[in-house]
Amino acid sequence: LKVLISAYQIIQSVTYSMEVVYPKVFAVSLTWLNFLALDMPGLECSGVDVYGRVYFASIVPMVMAAITVMSGLVRIFQVKQLGLNITNTKKRIDKIKSQHSWFLLFLS
Repeated sequence: LKVLISAYQIIQSVTYSMEVVYPKVFAVSLTWLNFLALDMPGLECSGVDVYGRVYFASIVPMVMAAITVMSGLVRIFQVKQLGLNITNTKKRIDKIKSQHSWFLLFLS
């Protein structure tokens, strides 16, 4: 999955920067996957330059990662406060870590 997402991002950036025209079927599939690009549509109209787009593309994943880590820590804290037995607590904490790790992997 990570390889496919990375390949999509490379193809999308080449399309944007080099103005490559793909066959219609492939172009339609790229537009369906457009939500994977952490890009803000319409930045060109707002007067944001290339540097602003780079800052946006750099900062948004970091902010999303920080929110993911913080929400994971809050969930782990809540599980520890429930006072379940050690085995159930450890299983729940491991599941929370797994869920948040997958999202962080997706962001990277």
